[in-house]
Amino acid sequence: MPAGAVGTTWAAGVWTDTCWEALTWADALALQFVLDVNTRVLRYLRHHYSAPTGDLNALTLRYLNAQTGEMNARWHKLVTDATAAMT
Repeated sequence: MPAGAVGTTWAAGVWTDTCWEALTWADALALQFVLDVNTRVLRYLRHHYSAPTGDLNALTLRYLNAQTGEMNARWHKLVTDATAAMT
């Protein structure tokens, strides 16, 4: 990002070399934030268990109970897997 305050950078017309102007961030943002975590996890678990009408709570508990280790690590794995499945 160019040095200087945002206003001076913008006024100087040098925003074109930033990722915001070049839209290089757009794909990452669309992938990670278009769907909230609940929607991501629900879609992943419905596909994972072939349950097109599965309930988020029931599917999440089923997944977490099938995993081993500390519960936070299990949840983190679920969110990571759900996000990775979007690519």
